[in-house]
Amino acid sequence: MKIDFLKNEKAILVAKNIAYVAVICVLILVIVQISLRIYTHHGDEVLTPTVTSLYVEEAENLLRSKNLRIKVMDSTYLSSFPLGMIVDQDPPANSHIKENRTIYVIVNAKSRRKVALPNLYDYSLRQAQATLTSMSLQVGEIMYEKSEYKDLILGMQIGDRRVEPGLQVPEGTTINLIVGTGIARQNIRVPNIKGKKINSAVQILRHAGLTVGTCLDENGDEVELDTKQNLYVFWQRPESGTVVQPYTEIDIKVSNRAVTTTSSKKQEDEDFFD
Repeated sequence: MKIDFLKNEKAILVAKNIAYVAVICVLILVIVQISLRIYTHHGDEVLTPTVTSLYVEEAENLLRSKNLRIKVMDSTYLSSFPLGMIVDQDPPANSHIKENRTIYVIVNAKSRRKVALPNLYDYSLRQAQATLTSMSLQVGEIMYEKSEYKDLILGMQIGDRRVEPGLQVPEGTTINLIVGTGIARQNIRVPNIKGKKINSAVQILRHAGLTVGTCLDENGDEVELDTKQNLYVFWQRPESGTVVQPYTEIDIKVSNRAVTTTSSKKQEDEDFFD
């Protein structure tokens, strides 16, 4: 009997110890969970305010009032935004975030990037407009001057001041174009420019009262017309001999390899006018 009693008392003691350990473990887990909630501010979330279209100083004040921070990550240039204004943010507006979170922003540059004015002399009006637009420049007023060649670029202006190629101007600058009015002439027979260097081909077309239209490379991709490059014309439309109206655009394809043609000098020097 005494042995059984001792066994029961020992079992009770072990059970109590196990219970004590279990209670202690539960208490530790509860304390850890509460501590994590306090440390991570669990449940303390705010909606991200909209800071785009604000200046950095304004955004700082707004975010500070909501226990948030701001950091400028990058700058860009967008003509649709005032200089120095925030154009993008991360996280986006109305996102649920914790307090003390940093909002990363992109700011419109405080000064516009500068580009060199292209050489547009002898470009057609359409080509000049496309070139300026591709360089983030604005096409302004089209002004006409008397010239033998219709719609060929004679010069550029910023405001009332005539400017030359190479001048450094800020992106978004408005460029006024001076173009030729053209002189009425009779119909023209298209000259043969196959095998000609690009600069010679342009001069021949100009002399005939025609202009270069689309300029393509050997793969059929459109390329910028540059008379300084060592390129040769190997295809033209309309074909030589076709009778067209003055100032018709002649589309060409060019290659950096010399092209052999069977055209005679007599054909090249023929009278182009009916």
